[in-house]
Amino acid sequence: MRLSDSTNDPRAALAEQYRSEFVPFVLKNLFSLSADAILATDDRGIVREANPCAVRLFGYERLELIGLSIDQLLPDHARDRHPMHRENYDAHPRERPMISSMGLFGLRKDGGEFPVDIMLRPMQTDNGMIVLSFVRDMTEQRAAQDAVRAKDLQIRSIVESVRDCAIYMLDKDGNIVTWNAGGESIKGYKAEEILGLHFSRFFTQEDLERDHPAELMRLASEREHVEEEGWRGRKDGSRFWANTV
Repeated sequence: MRLSDSTNDPRAALAEQYRSEFVPFVLKNLFSLSADAILATDDRGIVREANPCAVRLFGYERLELIGLSIDQLLPDHARDRHPMHRENYDAHPRERPMISSMGLFGLRKDGGEFPVDIMLRPMQTDNGMIVLSFVRDMTEQRAAQDAVRAKDLQIRSIVESVRDCAIYMLDKDGNIVTWNAGGESIKGYKAEEILGLHFSRFFTQEDLERDHPAELMRLASEREHVEEEGWRGRKDGSRFWANTV
């Protein structure tokens, strides 16, 4: 049986009725319940509406937000550039997705700054173009990222200072992408000499002939950890017995 999309189809009429009844209800509630702050601005960048999350995030009452220039919700260091960006956007309105790497900040009524991600969506209305700005508070996410970066720097500092162990990382093809002081001390290569080269150069000719480096890469991929002992080679051609983990 073929379903018809004809406007004479009673099901189509019923669907249109449901749409006219429920879409405004859904949109109103999404605006009110959104976890992101939503600001509706006109073509001059003036706030015409704000949802409850925007009230909480920026610290203004709703009626205080309405009528403000969007520039007033930006810190001083971003305010000078914003009119130019807004003019460019108004000339070429388009949806802009949330981008977490733009280094954007919002400004609360009390003067406090906070990191944000912003998505823009232009909408044509009977009264002209409006832009919906979806503003997401990134304070917790940025703090977590900063903590991870600090931990990474701490670990990297420790690794680079170790001299009695060669510690290095490989990419998926087995090329060396990091090198520490222990690697230079034990294997004789400076970082600029070894970075980007394949780790198979550390193996003996016998290991190369039986394709042992490739086997280790395969095992590491399967198990995420490989430990073995064997002969390894230095830059000067000498050998040493090594424990590899």
